Amino acid sequence: MPSQIDDMKALISRRGGVARGNRYGVHFTHPSIKNGASGNNWLQDGRDTWILCTSVVLPGKRISTTEATHNHHLAKKPYSMATDEVTMTFLLTSDYYMKKYFDLWQELIIDSSGNHYKTLYKNDYVADVQIEALIGDEDDTKAYECTLKNAYPIQVSQVELGEGSDGLIEITVTWEYDNWFSDASKQDPATSKGFVNKNQRRTEQYKAMQNAIRNVETRRNIPTLATRKDQSRADQYNTKRPVQRSISTASKKVARSRQSKGFIE
Repeated sequence: MPSQIDDMKALISRRGGVARGNRYGVHFTHPSIKNGASGNNWLQDGRDTWILCTSVVLPGKRISTTEATHNHHLAKKPYSMATDEVTMTFLLTSDYYMKKYFDLWQELIIDSSGNHYKTLYKNDYVADVQIEALIGDEDDTKAYECTLKNAYPIQVSQVELGEGSDGLIEITVTWEYDNWFSDASKQDPATSKGFVNKNQRRTEQYKAMQNAIRNVETRRNIPTLATRKDQSRADQYNTKRPVQRSISTASKKVARSRQSKGFIE
């Protein structure tokens, strides 16, 4: 249906304005990376990555599908999900603070100091990385939050130096991770607004129908399915018992006959 410009302005105003790409923040709980000189962690302040990160990419997801035929109709059925790599760009200070930090992190993943490279256990070099998109106000209010689970840097870009390079120097870090979750995915889809979990609703309806049938059968003294199964097992057991008893009696008679004839002692 056609809308007027006032409807658009009212919608944007109701949603807090438009999103701005220069309002963001980056945090990550890095593994234990020590400074060899002082013995302290390289990241002295959690705001260091917030200040020095000049750009970041929010990851996306793609649902993997396979083609399936149902009633002569070809359709794509989902079976898995793939995630994107995340890149961040950090500003280098005069002491190459962030460059040294990520070099040490990569050396922690794979020790290349010897002739044979050694890989550390994954739990010892991964960390959770948080990417926050902020609302355009002065209170740093989070509008969207994304967490990379078990992330680690797989690539740190090269740094180009030259006599004509008089500008700022930056490095780009590419992250690998297990999966990412947003603050929206933490909500219960069965109760969140706008989405309804149809499978859960159908399951609840089926359980309610089964409880209603069970109550009706109980009031009418009609044996339920579980009761009928128990009775069937009891009938089968009682039917087998006389046969087993007769086989045991016959076996004893044969044994006594063979003993009397001297075949066995």
